[in-house]
Amino acid sequence: MMTATTFNFELKRTETRTLEGSMTHVLKTAGAVCILVLAMTASVFASPRTLLDSRTTELGGYGGPMAAYTTFGSEDAVIVGGQGAMLVNKSFYIGAGGYGMATRHRAPSAGIGTSDSRFEMGYGGMLLGLVHNSDDVVHMSADVLVGAGAVVNHYFDDRLTPHYDSDGDWDNGRKYDDDPFFVVQPMARIEVNVLSFWRVGFEGGYRIVNGVNSFGMDDNDLSGPVAGISFKFGKF
Repeated sequence: MMTATTFNFELKRTETRTLEGSMTHVLKTAGAVCILVLAMTASVFASPRTLLDSRTTELGGYGGPMAAYTTFGSEDAVIVGGQGAMLVNKSFYIGAGGYGMATRHRAPSAGIGTSDSRFEMGYGGMLLGLVHNSDDVVHMSADVLVGAGAVVNHYFDDRLTPHYDSDGDWDNGRKYDDDPFFVVQPMARIEVNVLSFWRVGFEGGYRIVNGVNSFGMDDNDLSGPVAGISFKFGKF
């Protein structure tokens, strides 16, 4: 038979167990909240994910000249130029290139009182490319140039310049009639790593021109094969 004293003792023990259980629950909850807060704080101060992560992305770059054979109308021609680009992880590059015609080609006379008429051409644009096994001594790369250019009928107005010197001074009396165009030029090349900072490429591709309708010429006259050599200097 339970006495009053025994009942009071059991009641106090039950209350103590309840209090201990409540404290344990509170401590567990507080601990979980602290862990959550710490995790959220760490995520706030952690570096954000980016397209180019400095911890995993290796950057380089290069620039250099090129010279190539091409065609202009039905005639053989030579273009010279250069390109520069940023290299990402030794496999992808983005940059720009530009080219101009180095050979002379006769153009139709611009009218009465003009002479020494010739064609000029230049183009350039954005460059996107891929490199395969960049660290191999001999490897492949390919790119495409997308941009714009113009073909120019360059002539002298003899009425302004009745005499021009034999050294080819084209400064006075020079006149231009031009026709702009859109250009796409895909290229593929075999590259040789000559030195750690110097590469030589043997390349070939095709220039696709759109928008020419002047001087008796059309797109086909300015579109044509491109084959040449390029030099790249930089960090690869």
